[in-house]
Amino acid sequence: MFSQNHIVSVRQMKRLLVLDLFAGTSLVLPMVVGRLCGSSGIFALLIGGCASGIFALFLLNTVKGCPDGYPGYCQEILGRWPGHVLMGIYALRYFLTAAMLLAVFAQIVNHTFLTDIPRAILGTGMLLLCIYCVFKGLETRARLGEMLMYFVIVPIVIIILLAIPQIHVDRLWPIEFLNAAQTGKHTQGPGGLRGFLWASAITFALFSFVEWLLFLRPSVKKMEKACRGALSGILWPVLLNILILEVCIGIFSVEGMNNEQWPTVVLMQIVRFPGGFLSRQDGLMLAFWMLGMFMLIGGNIHYGMESFRSLNKKLCKPWTVVFPGIFVLACFFMIYLQDAARIFIQYMLFVYMPLAVLPPVLLTLVRCFKKGRGTAKRKPGRAKICLFLAFMLGAGTLSGCTNLAEIEDRNFVMCMGVDTEDGQLKVSFGFPDLKALTGDGDNIHYPAVTLSGADMEAVETSFRERSNKRLDYGQLQMIIFGREILQDPEIMKEVLEYIQEHQEFTRTVLTAMADGRAQDIVALDEAVNGSIGVYLKQMFENNMPEYDLTVGDLIIGMSRTDEIMEIAVIAPGEDAPKITGMEKIRT
Repeated sequence: MFSQNHIVSVRQMKRLLVLDLFAGTSLVLPMVVGRLCGSSGIFALLIGGCASGIFALFLLNTVKGCPDGYPGYCQEILGRWPGHVLMGIYALRYFLTAAMLLAVFAQIVNHTFLTDIPRAILGTGMLLLCIYCVFKGLETRARLGEMLMYFVIVPIVIIILLAIPQIHVDRLWPIEFLNAAQTGKHTQGPGGLRGFLWASAITFALFSFVEWLLFLRPSVKKMEKACRGALSGILWPVLLNILILEVCIGIFSVEGMNNEQWPTVVLMQIVRFPGGFLSRQDGLMLAFWMLGMFMLIGGNIHYGMESFRSLNKKLCKPWTVVFPGIFVLACFFMIYLQDAARIFIQYMLFVYMPLAVLPPVLLTLVRCFKKGRGTAKRKPGRAKICLFLAFMLGAGTLSGCTNLAEIEDRNFVMCMGVDTEDGQLKVSFGFPDLKALTGDGDNIHYPAVTLSGADMEAVETSFRERSNKRLDYGQLQMIIFGREILQDPEIMKEVLEYIQEHQEFTRTVLTAMADGRAQDIVALDEAVNGSIGVYLKQMFENNMPEYDLTVGDLIIGMSRTDEIMEIAVIAPGEDAPKITGMEKIRT
């Protein structure tokens, strides 16, 4: 499909850098930086980005004038066998990194959108796509990167632009280190100067994928343009990460951001598109991000294969694909999915980044030493032995490292009412009448159900005990809170935290207050045609189109005790609910 001349343009190199660096950092880095140093994270990102730019220039100069590429350069400096050992370390590290990225990909998608898809399906499917692309060669990867960059970068820019009206400027100032008042349940580290330094180091570690320039440089012509292209390829991901961090802080506040598990994904959920033509735009945005992860994982496999192939050039191409695929898949299944992001960050900081910096630096020192001593044609001496031992020591660090429910087995909740009574929660669920909504089906309509429990977990357990189906909140249209529970901040906080931690709840679901009990509103499900949830949503769209208080707004306000919001009040009528006005509440 594409030419196989092993030539990559400077433009393709730059776009590959932008795509790889942004995909590997956009969902993880702003979150980690915010948890470590708060609003001062913009400077940590700048420092880490500047260090990455200096490192990129050093890498481009390292293999300058080496026609055989980086593997040949290593053998020229170290000798044949030490060079093979080093390339073996590179290959294993790249394959392990691909497995780490697969685990992070599966964790984010599994926790935020496709909650019922087993990680084996997510990881294996992505791996097969990556291997197929890698098998087609460098030119295919370069052309795909050139095309896919627009699908990955442009959507996040649109999200940032649409989020600007929701930003509270007072939350962006003053810029300061993380303090005790800004900590949340996901806060990492002590904050202060120490947290700032850790954030800068993690930024540089996650940007250390620029190391691929060692392998890519011989395929790129025009050294001066290559340097400018590399710096530009680093600059754009740094700026985009700064924008994401600032938008998240401006919308959530530092403490609110630290209470979110994946703030960038939540940002995709709560940003409102004009006209409301997308109810789950986070799914579309995650699909674009998956394209970036596809390129990043494929890049690790590609350069791992290049390193592996340099060990024995007689290896046929299929074998250089089979071994990496089996190795990456085995490592992927050994990584605990719940901690994949944390493990990945620690791996990048303590394994990948040191082994990305150490080899080219030591190779440069040995080359300078050999030139100074005039020993270019001598056998490997003490310097090579010391270098080889250093590589082996670095390689030693490498060793340190739900069931799918069918649609007929689910009860889709269309409306949820939450009350409190005698210190316990009373939660009412309204389900859809499929025949009334679609004009087709068997006219099976499940009546509204009200259950009690100490908390939301207990309520769901009670539902499972009396039904052979599981609750599914993916189609939820409306959440109604009783007047009494809105006056109890402790219980209200518990309910909102439960919704916050369960990604099945869309943050754009409308909320309202019942003038009395929410149970009485949900009980009208039998009186209206279709579903009380759909009825209420259409009632607001037709009569109060400007009303937009969502459960996401309540969760954000939960972290700010001085936040005052206006919520619509609904009262039960004889055969349908009605809007009676607006009231102010303090979150």
